Amino acid sequence: MPPELLSGVLLTAGNLAHNMGDVQTGEILLRRSYELYRQTGDESGAAWALSSLAISGISYPEAIDSYIEMAQESLELFRKLGDQPGMAQAYNIIGELTRSIEDFDAAQHYYDECLRLVRITGERMREAMQYGGLGLIAYHRGQYQLALELTQRGLRLFRELGTSYGLAMGLSGLAGPIARLGDLEKAARLLGASTAGMDSLGITQQPADQIEFDKFQLFVRQAMGEEAYQKAWQEGHKLSIEEALDYALENQ
Repeated sequence: MPPELLSGVLLTAGNLAHNMGDVQTGEILLRRSYELYRQTGDESGAAWALSSLAISGISYPEAIDSYIEMAQESLELFRKLGDQPGMAQAYNIIGELTRSIEDFDAAQHYYDECLRLVRITGERMREAMQYGGLGLIAYHRGQYQLALELTQRGLRLFRELGTSYGLAMGLSGLAGPIARLGDLEKAARLLGASTAGMDSLGITQQPADQIEFDKFQLFVRQAMGEEAYQKAWQEGHKLSIEEALDYALENQ
């Protein structure tokens, strides 16, 4: 296969592997894609491959600074090319990386920059993603009502766009603030519904979000007790994504 074509195939395959939870395979494919784009002089392709590769750093916290540098390098390439969607991608990834190491001020800055750009470019899917990220920042600052409202805003936009992928992952983002606001059963049901939705689509949580999912699940499970948690989780697991979304947004 000509390198100009193979580089794009590897980029797509690497992103798919990453979204299916196979970070190691994804990283191998993305590194090869980046090398080929560099060899062929395709700066745009190299920037996209590098930004996609950078998100792997969440799985390697001991080396995360080098992955943040990758994302920063991709941002500079996108800026040089005047590629606003690419810049938004890089801002989002730096936000994810910095959130994973609990640098919440930096993460909010990059999410806000991404949100500013996508409101210009009209990338509504990425806009919905930023509300989820900003909701998690609010959660970690103890602003549980704000976290709930931001996450619900993202879910409403995912629903408008008909994006099951975003809905399945986003439902779990509500569990933390809802639990902290006192409704543990609802939080457990939403964790079950989110897991069922992702399983039905053959996807896993993004690495930065898996960290949050695990923390939410541990908090709710310990607060409820195992038997009550499993009962509520199973009830949520039986819901379709649409049923779970109606449940998540009711009385709101």
